[in-house]
Amino acid sequence: MRKRAKPPRKILLCPYLIATVLIASVNTFVASTALATSAIEIPPSTFVDGGVGFSTSSNYFNTQANYEKSRGEYTSLPAGNKLTHWENQARIRYNASSRFSLLAGTTYTSTIAQMATVSKTNARMTELVGGIDWLIYSGYLQVTIEWLASYPLDLTDPAQLVPMTNDGVAYFRPGVFLQKSFRRYRFNLYTGLHAPVQNFATRFLYEATMDMRLFWIFTVGGGINGYETVLSDSTNLIYRQSSAALSNVASERFYSFNPALIEARAWIGIRPNKQLWLRAGYAQTINGLHNAAGNSILFSLTYNTATPMFGEYYPPLSPRKPSPDDAVRTFEPDAESSDQSVFEMDDETSPKGKTPLDKTEQILEKRSSDK
Repeated sequence: MRKRAKPPRKILLCPYLIATVLIASVNTFVASTALATSAIEIPPSTFVDGGVGFSTSSNYFNTQANYEKSRGEYTSLPAGNKLTHWENQARIRYNASSRFSLLAGTTYTSTIAQMATVSKTNARMTELVGGIDWLIYSGYLQVTIEWLASYPLDLTDPAQLVPMTNDGVAYFRPGVFLQKSFRRYRFNLYTGLHAPVQNFATRFLYEATMDMRLFWIFTVGGGINGYETVLSDSTNLIYRQSSAALSNVASERFYSFNPALIEARAWIGIRPNKQLWLRAGYAQTINGLHNAAGNSILFSLTYNTATPMFGEYYPPLSPRKPSPDDAVRTFEPDAESSDQSVFEMDDETSPKGKTPLDKTEQILEKRSSDK
């Protein structure tokens, strides 16, 4: 029975699970670049020549429903089934010059398919990624072109019984980033393509996000992301749904036919300096086609070894206003550009070899003799 779309039931995570997400993310940071709680990794607005960046992110996704073939409709998974997908990404970035940046990384995922009496788990490394970013314009805003490629480490079998961890196919992802920074705000816009090398549909990707400095070291941000199918899948809907029923308790999180999705995200962050940034957030699917409906808990950690050249975003706190006493204590004349005689007393008020007291005594003695 079809129902009108409404937000899927929210999940409550126990403190133990949240702690597990945070600890796992920090552990992968040692081997990990600039990924945030946005769906698409945002490159630096200005590349620092020779700079290196590391980052890690986690996405804990939970679903109990699928979006149907008509927008605004969804159905619950059969028999109260539930799918949980935990994705951890690690990235490293090297700025080869002030215009080019190289990117590499990997993804580790865990999928749990839960039925009424039994659950199935599959966890493994799923892909290796590599890419290049080219800053083609830096003026009123920054324009960066990206080319990214992914090689699968966990291939998907349509007849497999264990849960799927990803689509299991290589893909290319060309795209363009537009970034604009102000003193307290930063806006990002992304458009691109997700182009699998075989069978699957080609998708048009988009994302719009904003980050804002609240006060001191705290930040807040959010955005909308999603994708639409632009080139159709070479298989058919029945084929894809049969595979999902065997492995992922009928969830269309992966291996779906001509999918589409709209998702909203929001996060809070701590940024004590321009090198380190920690963020945690929440994501909720809004609408889609042939896709999983659900929500996510997000976490990301970013560290850059070189201070970004673009200093308009998150400036240092304003220094204490100087007091008049500071001016007296710190004032030093410039010997090269000032007339030093201005700061010297003339001979009448400061005779050589005599103190002011000696001069006073001489005047008094002269007046006494005149009398």
